[in-house]
Amino acid sequence: MGGGSIPHTSLLLLKSVRYLYHFKDVLKSGSYSLIPQALDYVKGLYHCSKKKATCTGMEQHLGERNAQSHNHFISQSHWNWQKVMDKIALKCYYFFVYFLGASREDICLIIDEVGFKKAGKFSACASRQWLGCLGKQDLGQVAVAALLSHKNYFSLICTRLFMPESWEDDLQRRKKTYIPKEIKHKTKPAMALDMINHIDSLGVKYGWIIFDALYGNTLHLLYALSQLSHRFMAEVKINLRIYLELPNIEIPQSGKSGRKPQKMKADKADISIKDYCKTLEDKDWTEITIRDGTKKKITSLYHLKKIWIWNERQQERKPLSCYLLVRKSMDGSDLKFCLTNATEDTPLKELAYAQGQRFYIEQAFKEGKNQVGMGDYQVRGWDGFHHHMACSMMALNFMMEQKHFYKKEMPHVTGEDIRQMIIICFPPTPLTKEQQLADLKRKHDQYQHQIKMNLARESKRRSAM
Repeated sequence: MGGGSIPHTSLLLLKSVRYLYHFKDVLKSGSYSLIPQALDYVKGLYHCSKKKATCTGMEQHLGERNAQSHNHFISQSHWNWQKVMDKIALKCYYFFVYFLGASREDICLIIDEVGFKKAGKFSACASRQWLGCLGKQDLGQVAVAALLSHKNYFSLICTRLFMPESWEDDLQRRKKTYIPKEIKHKTKPAMALDMINHIDSLGVKYGWIIFDALYGNTLHLLYALSQLSHRFMAEVKINLRIYLELPNIEIPQSGKSGRKPQKMKADKADISIKDYCKTLEDKDWTEITIRDGTKKKITSLYHLKKIWIWNERQQERKPLSCYLLVRKSMDGSDLKFCLTNATEDTPLKELAYAQGQRFYIEQAFKEGKNQVGMGDYQVRGWDGFHHHMACSMMALNFMMEQKHFYKKEMPHVTGEDIRQMIIICFPPTPLTKEQQLADLKRKHDQYQHQIKMNLARESKRRSAM
């Protein structure tokens, strides 16, 4: 790295342009290529700081394409966002296999939801709901996302907007936000299963499906994944009740008096995970290092126990055979509980690896919002939301690839390092004095028009009273 310079940055310009051409068959409207518009939009995502990666922000910062052009590309252009995401999924999978030498067992599919706070209720599927980014209920949008990971490499490969029940029959808001008629309310676990089936249909192979307690406590999802022969690592809540012995499920014999039993019961007593963990001793834990942290290696204590789960509400189901994996921090302050249907011969270290991979989807959301403007969109429509997500995912996927290619010269290279290199390689085009004055006049005219529209709307409202 002679003289402290970053190596091979001249190649980054070529690689970033060439990267988008992998999407030339899907980034088009009819026969018209949208690669130039996509390149400018993704470039704007890299250049603009957090909360500034809007269409207007891109125009102000880059000056190469006006906000209306960016907005048309995101909101109104007829390109298929799902096909773009499918390309990202396959590109990520092949990158893991051919560049990183990943085996199927080491590749993980991680499911989680991501929230975006909104100021108004007219953006597609905006509602008062739980937003993980705030840690509370607030007005916003929530999407279910899928991420593919291999060790410390990761990339979002699918994102779908969650529709609250209040939106399903709200025809007026659906029409204004161009939500397709076939889109109905589904629970997030049901959406997750649909996404898993879709990713499977692409030919993407992986060894683990990983998710948090929202999905892990949904038993029908665990049953469905077992039937599909998928290994899962499902975080669950501490109050989940488990069986330490295989229960026999049957309708109890009726007594001499009283009503005849109608529902099946388990012949063994269950126990909550919380109560089970109280019985564990120091000798029941194994210390394992799972990955390198920024300051030190991440090491935790693990406990594994064969268990069964069954719920009276699912009368037709047989008990599901699982293992309970408990992770405890070295000082005992933090406990995580997971269920897995891995086979008996799966090494504990492999289970610990899978459990630790969920960290990377949170990291992806953090990089997405901080470095490529994932949460900075100002569009209301259904397609507009997914178009922006697809562009953000392309930006993140390219950053992940470059982390690998620069790792030899820069062992601790980060996503922010790659972003800064891209900014250097794609400097903004300075506006001439005439262009700046014309831009100022255009913004003034737009503002004046908006004031007239607001006054007309208010006058119409008052006359209707």
